[in-house]
Amino acid sequence: MRIRDVKKAGTYLRRIAKDPFSKQSRAALKRYLGEVFSLIYEKLRGLDFTMVYQCDSNEHNNNYSKSPKKVLERIFKDIDFTDCHSFIDMGSGKGYVLTCAAKYEFEKIGGVEYTTELCDICRKNLDILSLDQIKVFNCDAKEFEGYRDYDIFYFCNPFDETILSVVAQKILEAHVDGKCWIYYLNPYQVERQKAITDAGFKLVRIIQDESEKYFDINVYES
Repeated sequence: MRIRDVKKAGTYLRRIAKDPFSKQSRAALKRYLGEVFSLIYEKLRGLDFTMVYQCDSNEHNNNYSKSPKKVLERIFKDIDFTDCHSFIDMGSGKGYVLTCAAKYEFEKIGGVEYTTELCDICRKNLDILSLDQIKVFNCDAKEFEGYRDYDIFYFCNPFDETILSVVAQKILEAHVDGKCWIYYLNPYQVERQKAITDAGFKLVRIIQDESEKYFDINVYES
């Protein structure tokens, strides 16, 4: 466990301390307590999903934090599994989202991750859980050439609008003859919303979280 990751986790707790009695702070504190138990459980099994990961300095990419299970359940519940779908996590980090997706009937599951160390952690986690059917691509999302193989795209703020605009355009071009969807968690940066819609996607609905606004999900359709 790296010291800088522990310090990063501490910033989230300090954020709660500024307004500890708000509805959102109480919900976040409850979630963090649950993640402490998750962290202990993971260490006993040799897994590593929960601890945040502060990436090396890069003006375009964001740090890793695990997507909450309740968010992922809302996304998978929203997908119509009477049709065939393939799922990919853009900025898959340590692979927690991929392990949750593996519980559903996707034809293919994949992840794209730029940071090599995170990709290595992800592959180790998947190996421990015997999820060798999941493909993890250690590459720049702007250079990834497999977008046509997937139609459900999950984003948890992995990078800024500079990269997102290119990626959204590549996704759309890969599906010019078919439908695809983007599920975007925490969609409050206006520039990032614009990057997706400017590429040609349409915002079709918002899956809201009543307790924590940072877990709202924008759903875009090609």
